[in-house]
Amino acid sequence: MPGSEIIKNALREETSVYPDIAIREIIANALIHQDFTIRGSGPMIEIFEDRIEISNPGKLLPTKKIDRLIRTSPESRNEILAAAFRRYNICEERGSGFEKSVRAIELFGLPPLKISRDRKFL
Repeated sequence: MPGSEIIKNALREETSVYPDIAIREIIANALIHQDFTIRGSGPMIEIFEDRIEISNPGKLLPTKKIDRLIRTSPESRNEILAAAFRRYNICEERGSGFEKSVRAIELFGLPPLKISRDRKFL
């Protein structure tokens, strides 16, 4: 992934352009919320020079709206997978990780998340 290097305490240290919590949480969400009934497809991560695109098969849940994903009641398409991810600290607690990701992206001075949907992908 794109990054940069800084000298800290006389040692070279790599820093990420993107906040770790945002990458981890958004990838975890793509896995947790994918629609397993769509065959022949899975989450996809594409890394470009100026952005990272993460997509997964499945539409947004009917009770959710793209412009209202923060401070909404937590709901998961795959609750058993979500519980396992939470248990092993792969993702944040229900409903908190996405908001933390958005805040971290803002703190890094990055453009806001762009969420779009295709016919079968989010």
